[in-house]
Amino acid sequence: MKTVLAFIILVPSICLGQNISSIYWSYGCDGYIYHFSPEEDKYQIYTKLQVKDKKSGDYYNTYQMTEGQLVKSGKDTYSLINKDMPGKATIDFPDMELAVLNSDQYGQARLLPCDKEKAEILIKEANEHFKVCDKNTLNCRSL
Repeated sequence: MKTVLAFIILVPSICLGQNISSIYWSYGCDGYIYHFSPEEDKYQIYTKLQVKDKKSGDYYNTYQMTEGQLVKSGKDTYSLINKDMPGKATIDFPDMELAVLNSDQYGQARLLPCDKEKAEILIKEANEHFKVCDKNTLNCRSL
């Protein structure tokens, strides 16, 4: 009876667990945010860089976003398709605590879940930046 009761209590928490699109991924959550949405067959990579203005010597933040198509290519593996990304790139989700990015261009990178609130702040900043600057242009000063 105790086993059945434990099963009934644990099953909803297991079923209500996180899915890939509810997690923001990164190396260190400090300037690169990866967001994968298998339900929409797309991915986005947000980049935040601090740049020094050559004339004034002041620093400012600039942003870039790369986006493309996410195609299921294995049990927990997806291919990242983007016309601007040379070679092959895949993302593998062995569990919800780790994602492994494999890229012909950059090699292998282990991505970890980021604090959702921090990631959403970076994405909000980037989207404000994109109202003035193109998504694929670094060194554009929006402020």
